[in-house]
Amino acid sequence: MRLPLAAPILALALAALPGGAASAQSGPSGNPLDVLKTPMIFYLAKGAPDACGPGCSEWIAAEGAFDTGAAARLRAFLSKHRDANLPVYFHSPGGLADRAFSVGRMMRERGMTAGVSRTQPQACRKLDEKACNALKRSGQTLAAELNAVSACNSACVYALIGATQRRVPPGARLGVHSSRLIKLYSDGRAAPVHADAARSQTRVRDAQTRKYIVEMGIDGRLFDIASKTPHESVHYLSRDEIAGLRIDPREFQETGWMLVQSRRVSVRKLFIEARGPERREYRVGVVDLSCAAPGRTGLTYVRGLASDEGGRAQALGLVVDGREMPMSGIASVAKLDFLDTGSSFDHWSRSDARDFLERVTKVDNFAIAAGLPGRPLELASATRLSTAGLSNAIGALREKCGLAEQPASTLRQ
Repeated sequence: MRLPLAAPILALALAALPGGAASAQSGPSGNPLDVLKTPMIFYLAKGAPDACGPGCSEWIAAEGAFDTGAAARLRAFLSKHRDANLPVYFHSPGGLADRAFSVGRMMRERGMTAGVSRTQPQACRKLDEKACNALKRSGQTLAAELNAVSACNSACVYALIGATQRRVPPGARLGVHSSRLIKLYSDGRAAPVHADAARSQTRVRDAQTRKYIVEMGIDGRLFDIASKTPHESVHYLSRDEIAGLRIDPREFQETGWMLVQSRRVSVRKLFIEARGPERREYRVGVVDLSCAAPGRTGLTYVRGLASDEGGRAQALGLVVDGREMPMSGIASVAKLDFLDTGSSFDHWSRSDARDFLERVTKVDNFAIAAGLPGRPLELASATRLSTAGLSNAIGALREKCGLAEQPASTLRQ
């Protein structure tokens, strides 16, 4: 039996099948079985209202590799929960391509929605990895949050495109690359397929992959991009590619407000909007509130630049309930491929955001607007962002940073 396999960037993704062959990619570890040590888990998760989209608070979490039993486990899971019409959210390094095709076709037949986000069960915060995985396999519905900072690599992308509707939020990455054939044995050994046999099998596998992509209504350029990327490497699709390939062409998306704890504690929102000439350039923006000097919260805005932006005198500011709050900008433009492949970004900030914090939690949304220096900001073309959940996030930020509630009388007027 010959199985086409597309693997993640971190390892070979193979299955131990008697006399079988699979197409695979190798990564830094070089161990052909690393990926399938974490077979895919499916479980029900429940979050806050609208946690997984408007009117959606419950979803199916899908984590791990597309191993030999992934499609069968999903079929059994859906049969058990046949009355629930829930979206699936993937966080996966890749795996066996034919199993990913099966998962994709299964979702298409059922008219399902799929997205890319990492499910974070609340109970797992106090558990080690082994206990957390046991909980995920328990069959319980787990209280959880969705984190858009996630990955769907290689074979996972093929499963994702099978869904009728696809959600790739800002912060989620789709990684693709070419595959190779490896012969697999039941004892776990792996060996390269002879070059002559590999050439003929590769042609068949490539034709099947291209056919599947087109069958799912996705632009065939996805196959071209993947096949031109060496299997030792990875190409992360840009937001322009994700939209242009028809994977997720929505013109505006935003995440919820996330508490981020890394080198510094911050509250962050990511968003994507179509901008530039004819609104066909999809750019990522990040708003970040963080602990600054003692007793002060700073605000940073990282802006993805469209082709008609940057390199010109411009003013940017926040607009809350009609009040303009200017930001200062840094003239340099940088590439931030971890946010969006190939895009350029500039940086704006407000060193003391106390007045913003005081007012923003009392309204449903605020705006980021641009204009000419010395002129009013242009609200007609402003980006409006939701404040839903911001009050709780700011409360957590103040607690983590040791910031007291600021009396209104001390705010700048």
